[in-house]
Amino acid sequence: MAELMADATRGDGMYATHATESALDSGVSSPVADPENEMRENPSSAPARIMSKTVKNSWSDHGRHALAGDEKEGVRSGMISPRALQTPIHIKGASSLTGNATPKPPGTQHTDSNTPVSIISDLAAKQQQSRVASPTVQEHPLVRTGSVSATIAPPSRAPARTATPRLVSHTPLVADWSGKSDHSRSATEYEHLAASAKLGTGSQVEMARPKAELVKAAVAKATQKHNEPSRPRPMRNASTRSMTHDDNSQRYANIARRTSKYESCIDMVEEPQHAQESMPFDFHPNPGANYGLINAVSSTKELDNESVLYIGTLGIEMDWIPTPTRQEIDAVSKSQEQMLPVWLKDADYVMSYHTYCKQVLWPTFHYTLPTGKGLENESEAWNAYVETNRRFAERIAAEYRDGDVVWVHDYHLLLVPEMLRKLIPRAPIGFFLHIAFPSSEIFRCLSRREPLLLGMLGSDLIGFQTHNFCRHFRQTANRILQAETTARGVHMKNSFVTVASYPIGIDVKMLQKRQEHPDVTEWVEKLRERFAGMKVIVGRDKLDWIKGVREKLIAYEVFLERHPEWVGRVVLVQVALATVRENSEVVAVSDLVARINHKHGSLTYQPIVFLHVQEITFSQYLALLTMADAFLIMSLREGMNLTSHEYIVAQQRRQRPLILSEFTGTYSALRACIGVNPFNAQQVAKAIHHALMMPEEEMVRRWRDLHHTVMSQSSHHWVASILSQLERVHLQQPYMETMFKPELEIAQMQSEWRASKSCLVLLDLEGTLMREDLCYVHGNGFEPPHAIHRLLQRLVADHRMYVYLLSSHSRTDLEKLAMEVPYLGLVAEDGCYVRHCMAGTRCDWTSLVDGFDMQWRKPVREILDYFTERTPGSWIEERSTTIAWYFGEGMSEADAIWARRQASEVQGLISDSLGERFSLRIVNGQTYFVIMPKNVGRSTAVQYMLALDNMGQLPTRHAPTNKGRFEFILHIGRDERLIALLNDLDLPFAPRTCTTAESDSIVSSIATSQLRPYEQVMDALEDIIDFHLRDLKWGGPATMDI
Repeated sequence: MAELMADATRGDGMYATHATESALDSGVSSPVADPENEMRENPSSAPARIMSKTVKNSWSDHGRHALAGDEKEGVRSGMISPRALQTPIHIKGASSLTGNATPKPPGTQHTDSNTPVSIISDLAAKQQQSRVASPTVQEHPLVRTGSVSATIAPPSRAPARTATPRLVSHTPLVADWSGKSDHSRSATEYEHLAASAKLGTGSQVEMARPKAELVKAAVAKATQKHNEPSRPRPMRNASTRSMTHDDNSQRYANIARRTSKYESCIDMVEEPQHAQESMPFDFHPNPGANYGLINAVSSTKELDNESVLYIGTLGIEMDWIPTPTRQEIDAVSKSQEQMLPVWLKDADYVMSYHTYCKQVLWPTFHYTLPTGKGLENESEAWNAYVETNRRFAERIAAEYRDGDVVWVHDYHLLLVPEMLRKLIPRAPIGFFLHIAFPSSEIFRCLSRREPLLLGMLGSDLIGFQTHNFCRHFRQTANRILQAETTARGVHMKNSFVTVASYPIGIDVKMLQKRQEHPDVTEWVEKLRERFAGMKVIVGRDKLDWIKGVREKLIAYEVFLERHPEWVGRVVLVQVALATVRENSEVVAVSDLVARINHKHGSLTYQPIVFLHVQEITFSQYLALLTMADAFLIMSLREGMNLTSHEYIVAQQRRQRPLILSEFTGTYSALRACIGVNPFNAQQVAKAIHHALMMPEEEMVRRWRDLHHTVMSQSSHHWVASILSQLERVHLQQPYMETMFKPELEIAQMQSEWRASKSCLVLLDLEGTLMREDLCYVHGNGFEPPHAIHRLLQRLVADHRMYVYLLSSHSRTDLEKLAMEVPYLGLVAEDGCYVRHCMAGTRCDWTSLVDGFDMQWRKPVREILDYFTERTPGSWIEERSTTIAWYFGEGMSEADAIWARRQASEVQGLISDSLGERFSLRIVNGQTYFVIMPKNVGRSTAVQYMLALDNMGQLPTRHAPTNKGRFEFILHIGRDERLIALLNDLDLPFAPRTCTTAESDSIVSSIATSQLRPYEQVMDALEDIIDFHLRDLKWGGPATMDI
């Protein structure tokens, strides 16, 4: 068993560790170790399987801020791992086969002519190639003095700048590596692999040779190898594919994984400028690959290896790669590795990821304002962000085939869905945001808020971690875009975007299997011996302010001060994962740890074991989870923290409590935990004491509830539920219908019209029959044009015709039409009241809102009064049931912009404060909106009419009644819900639905035909009247028409 070394560099007892890059520091150390954290810090990287060629290495920090070797900590060696760009796109159906490869094990000294050479592609790192540190023997903080230890070999080179120098570890991803699986390989072998071989299979002497000599030798050797015959690989079949696209956190290291066979990055030897031919290349595991998503997809039985294609970027700089090599990489990776790279400019990547994503989007999405540095370069960074998203969209569109499903991931690619929708309008597109989504008050601070929202709304389905994030998104879309929202999603002009929560989970079975490994058992015993007689609290977080490590330590200090009896009897083991960005958190946390250890520690006791520079293996991490007496998570804001899930599974035997911040997405599901406010140190200290003193019965009861949630919320369920829902909602989209909408031809339906004994005609008034000047109506009252009076009078002259006029006007306004057109049916206030066609000129109104709670009207009126006073040119129209607010009519452009903002504000306020309580909905118009009961509308009014008709109870316009059921229905209007209802009716003759929507919205309508409003609608109705008059003149309908 190889032990990690430790070096006590501070007199206060804080351990500054320096060792191999561990899985824990990379965020995930196994197929199940914190897949969500893997989807957090880095943009995605294109994964691939290891090919049967010798592995080479090429590092790049791609703009990562790093400092030179830290002399203060005595650390002078390290290497920046290859950065990983945006990860992929998962598509259902894409096929790809890979031959079994058995490369030489890392660390093996190559003596043949094909020995590869490692190249550091970052210029600053190259300049430091002569800096080599001597190995030092260190003591691991978790192991008592005298335990077995091993010396860690230093890396060959140090980067130009690194605040936390680290050794890159690339362990094999295939189970059969030189005849050994990852479970059979010892920790000593892993340490040797990470400490020497994985920095480059060449020796240190070779790595120190001049660059020109390296290039010459490498090209010659690689070319010789490239020309050797390789094992034939099966061809890719033509089955339907499925894409996944993800863009996630930067990681420095990984460990062996049995199920993760796709992750790799491509390494190349830099080509001389005069070379024009393709260069040799190979694949090897990429530490920045999105293991979490890949393992979640791999755990889904419905998706085999051949049904997934990952689209992402390489883990190296790309500008220097020649076009022939890029083409060859495309061909090989697609056919053999089930991945496809996106070729970005290095400068675009740096500005997009390091500036816009990390300094603008990341802070805002976590409830803080963008950094000053990010705002200084925001315009340039935004252009790079758009370009990055555009290249991804074009790459996906080029690979898309009918039947594919596109799944885009995370905040690095918010614009891709809309871009894809323009390129492939009929594609099913899903988007999942792994981090938190802020309230509209925070999101509105973004200068590019509109394009970011519209980019996301190009999807069919948008997934979030919690219901709160869904609510924030709907409110933001409503307030900023003035889009109509419901509990299910957002109504767009051409689609309906479903918004739902899908909390991510872990692969429980795989984690349980890893926990049974002998290394874990051995480490559990060592840790129990090390902390014998003490309670152990464990924490594992990134050293990012958002993780609340400082708040955790402060609360722990308060606990020790309030309960001095626990000093010497409890220890906090805090594993601190490094981040890809410089921040002051490292110094602040280190100073805090030193202060607490100095204040409460002694020669034989330290209250905090702080693992920051030193990295622990996944077996050690699982051992900590297994033997812990409590687990403490204090995130200040987080989308989902899956470390809590891992702790619950690891506590199968001990069943100890979990202390969880209420600001994590996990808290909404794991309600049996001890929930705390991380900003309340006194409360957290009390929770720690409660966890340590909790009765066994309560601990078991809490754990069982938590375990049930974790088991039901697995990674397999996460993938399957999202993909199945995505396919369903896509089939319901209006753009699934034909893109061409023919004009309504009255002549084509005359035979059906003549043969029907009873016809129902439904006509919208505003926006279809009548062009309304809202300002004039507000000042002078509602007066329908005489032309409409005459048209409707002639239309209802046919005794078979039941004509209903649908309007948002009040009953009082519509009574004026009823007086002029006796047999006209009316629907007032958008479906709240119905007046039937009856014999005579008088008919009572039927209310469809009886029994509805109308107490909402007073608070809504008060809110609207407040905003009306502050919005010039706006006014309120209060009707019997509904209330309308008009704005933006006859205003200047500046005033209209202000009015739209006010309208967005008032809608959000009413929706948040009264919408759910009173079951209200808001119907948006171009310069107005209407507040009304949620379960009432024009479609419900028509349903009411049809129900009466089916029962034979619909009032008739003549006596004695011989109407019979409606055999033909014609609807001309804009209500898509009503159109959908009528399209599904089973009548003797198919209903005719005709939309009068604006030209840019017609394509999204599900109506069977279209007409331009006003004049063209009037002409069509005149044609119907003419057909009736000709029949009256020349006799009944012909035999052929019956």
